[in-house]
This record gives sequence, structure tokens and C-alpha cells, in this order.
Amino acid sequence: MKIRTISLVSAFVVGEIFIGAVFAPAQAANFTNDFNVTVAPGQFENNILKNDVWRSPKFDTDPKPINLGVGDVYQANFTLDKPIKLDDGSFNGNESIKFFLGGGPAGAGIKIFDYEFLFTGVEGGTLLVNPVKGRVTTALLNPDVDLSQDIDLINGGQVTFKDIHLKLTGVQGIYTFDQVSVGVDADDVVPVPPVPPVPEPSSILSLLALGTLGAASTIKRKLKPSQSTEKETTKVS
Repeated sequence: MKIRTISLVSAFVVGEIFIGAVFAPAQAANFTNDFNVTVAPGQFENNILKNDVWRSPKFDTDPKPINLGVGDVYQANFTLDKPIKLDDGSFNGNESIKFFLGGGPAGAGIKIFDYEFLFTGVEGGTLLVNPVKGRVTTALLNPDVDLSQDIDLINGGQVTFKDIHLKLTGVQGIYTFDQVSVGVDADDVVPVPPVPPVPEPSSILSLLALGTLGAASTIKRKLKPSQSTEKETTKVS
């Protein structure tokens, strides 16, 4: 028997009989979910004993559940309806990023995956680390992941962000989950109030024109009675 290997095709020659087999690697799966987040007061934790925290609601994945195998990629994009401000007034560098994954079966072996946590729409300064990267090893009895990674995001001052993107890449086993949320921790975490719209120049000119016409009309009405009085006085004399 002679064995020849050509790329991914293994060819076996037995006498005059040719037998070929093609081995193709399994293709990695890619999942993407887009979530619109309405920032609300109930999402903020304000306690004098610990730093302020913001957490998004828990969203169901699509499909439900996600089976994240080796090499598979899951991307969750969280678009906020208003920016959130991070304040490090005490210059202590005591910030953290957070995310939750839940709904998977317990006791099915240890799963490992890498994560990447990216802020976008950053204004008012520069984040010291962006994206934040790390690796998670799940527990056998509790496959839910409630991660909080301490990281020095800002060193004093204030920074705002608009969106968060969470990316997971499978490393070992098949990690199954059907819920996801994200969060952030700093000395002070507050929503940024919306900026009132600035009138366009054409709108300002229209208002000025209307004001001018109104003033002219008022003056005209005041002049008419005085003119008629003058005429009457002339006739009497």
C-alpha cells in the first residue's frame, strides 16, 4: 500500500484501485446579537459603602441558547439611548467591567472562552485600557458567569461612553448560555442628560421676522387714532 497526501486529500492506492477521502476542518460558527438599551434609574446602584455601578438589563440571546464551541465567536452589541459618564474623582483607579452569561446546563464539564469588552463613542478623555481582554473558566456546578474584572480605566477626571461590545471566543468545550448583560463600575456612574437642540439659523431668522412684523403692526394701530384726532382738531379751528 502506498499513501500519498495532497493538501487535505488523502489518497490510498491498493493495486489498481484508487480510494480517496477528503478531510475538511469544521467551520467555526459566528453569532451576533444587537441590543438597544434604554438607560433607566433602576439600572444604577448607588451605595456609600461601594462604588456606583451600572448594569444593563438581561437580554435573551438569538438563537436561544447559544452553543459556543471551540473557535466559535459570539458578538453582543449594546447600543445605549444616552451616554454614561464615568467619574474617577478620587484618583484611585478603582473601576471594573462586568458581564453576565446564564442559562446553561450544570455539570457538563469545564468550559473555557476568551472575552473582549470594548467601549465605543468615548468622549471627554481617553480610556487607559480599551478593549479589556481576559479568559473565563466556568465552574462544573454553576455554569453561569457573573464576571467583574477590576481594571484602571481612567486616572482621575471624567469620560463618557455611548456603546459596549462584548465578544466571546470559544477555547475549550461547548459553553451554552441564553442570557447576557453588561455593566461598569467607577467612583461615580451617571447618565448624561440630553443636550437641548440648538435652533437652526433659518428658524431664528423666521422668529425675528415675525417679531418685527408684530411690532410694526402694533405701532400702526397706535398711529391711526392719533391721526384721526389731528384731522378733527383742524376742522374745528
